Amino acid sequence: MDLDDELGIPSKATLSPSISACVQLTFEGNNLDELLTIPSCHGNNDSLPISVASSMRKSSNDSTTEPRALIIGRQASSADVRVDHKSVSRRHTAFYYILTSNNDAHLVIQDLGGKHGTTVDGSRMEKNGSVQLPVRGESQKEHVIQFGNAPLKCRLIFPLVNNQQDACQQSA
Repeated sequence: MDLDDELGIPSKATLSPSISACVQLTFEGNNLDELLTIPSCHGNNDSLPISVASSMRKSSNDSTTEPRALIIGRQASSADVRVDHKSVSRRHTAFYYILTSNNDAHLVIQDLGGKHGTTVDGSRMEKNGSVQLPVRGESQKEHVIQFGNAPLKCRLIFPLVNNQQDACQQSA
């Protein structure tokens, strides 16, 4: 069983659709260098796309599958983005995409059951709950995420697009 299965990430979740390079995570706060570890392949220590390229977890020898979710947490060995704060769980929040039956992409934010929770736009999520945000839209969207009581904020930035094809072309 891989980590995504262990965390209850749906089998249809993905980090690989062409839309994935379009949604960006940016981080704000004091002492980000001390609190935050982002995969170094992006060169920017306060921003990264939600994509399989952003995952620090690689396929293990006994698995041919790519990670299906981007994991935020305190534990370096199981989190793709590490937030070093006592109120952040080892595996705190997951981000992944789901394609609907009409082929629209939604970004899913899933709380992974930590004591201090995940907050989206000022509202605390249910323990182990999830929120689906449509990627496609008529105006640029931004959502603010907080992990536990960590003194940093994460912004999800959805670019202005009229359809998914446009979004992928803009991000290339």
